[in-house]
Parts: sequence; structure tokens; C-alpha cells
Amino acid sequence: MSEGLTPVVLSTVAQYGAIAGSFEAARTTLIDWGINISLKRIERLTYYFGK
Repeated sequence: MSEGLTPVVLSTVAQYGAIAGSFEAARTTLIDWGINISLKRIERLTYYFGK
């Protein structure tokens, strides 16, 4: 587990961080899915996953 997240959650966060119009929109979607995460963490994980 990276960053304390399962691989499925990490890839979901990175996916929505990449395809959403903004990290705020990604956060809203993730909260609807039950993943409560900060904007900074979404941004960091999205860029981390992209490397």
C-alpha cells in the first residue's frame, strides 16, 4: 500500500484527478464515492501516479 491507500483507491484518485476539470471536481466525485481526501493529496497522488 502506497501512501496508506490500496492500489484500487490510489488509481481511482489519480484517474479522477486526471480526468476531472479540476481537483475540486475530482474531490467532489471522490467524496460521493466515500473517499474523503484533501485537494493537495489528490494533486500530489495524481502527479505521483503519472510519473
